[in-house]
Amino acid sequence: MGGRRPSPALLHAINGNKSHLTHAEMIERANSQISMGDHTFKCPENVFADKVARKKWDEVTRIYIDNKATFASTTDSGLIERYCLAYSQYDRLKKTEKSIIDMHQGDCMAAHMACEKIKLLQRINEVQAQLLRMEDFLILTPLSKIKSVPKKQSKQSEDTSKEMFGD
Repeated sequence: MGGRRPSPALLHAINGNKSHLTHAEMIERANSQISMGDHTFKCPENVFADKVARKKWDEVTRIYIDNKATFASTTDSGLIERYCLAYSQYDRLKKTEKSIIDMHQGDCMAAHMACEKIKLLQRINEVQAQLLRMEDFLILTPLSKIKSVPKKQSKQSEDTSKEMFGD
């Protein structure tokens, strides 16, 4: 089998029909390509069972659907699932921290309480760092949205090179 592999149908259509494929051949090539999931998000069972995770799942998928995000598909549902479950865990840890503080306010076991609170705060910080990494990867923060937009090439860089070297 010699020769180059055929280019994707969409790229072929954008570059122009240089090899003069018929319309039927272009449709056949488009249908034979491998796709990486569709854009319908189905909530996993373990997320569906947790109320906080379910609420976060609905929020994230609504962001993707409302913005017509073509980069997000069902192949990303595993990462979205982990994000929602981590958010639920973070929420539970914050509630636990608040209840520990309220419960042991006037208690004489201050040293044990301090040790327990330090461990809890460390776990909260770990989960919070994990959430931030996942938010960046899922393009949920404003900064990650800005970074995901491709930069346009400026024409000024071409003009300066012509001025420097002449034409």
